[in-house]
Amino acid sequence: MEEQIEKEQIYDEINSHIVFAIITMIFCCIPVGIVSLVYAARAESALAVNNMSLAKTAADKAKFWAKAAIFSGVAAYIIIFAAVIVSIVVTAKNSGQF
Repeated sequence: MEEQIEKEQIYDEINSHIVFAIITMIFCCIPVGIVSLVYAARAESALAVNNMSLAKTAADKAKFWAKAAIFSGVAAYIIIFAAVIVSIVVTAKNSGQF
């Protein structure tokens, strides 16, 4: 009985980060988000068979790749925004409005 409670506590402590992976895949950076989603799915599978060490390792990698997807997505949005601003300024300058 105590072993069952211990396993449930460990299971509760390990978060597979699957929702985090899905959100970052959709809204930030698809390729890096897919890597995060694969690791999150591995963590879920390992939790299902009570392989806690593999679940913890996969969950940590899923979290790392989800954070990398956020960073990549934000960097891409900043670069795109800067390119649009530069394009607007160059177009306005060339048309004599500036």
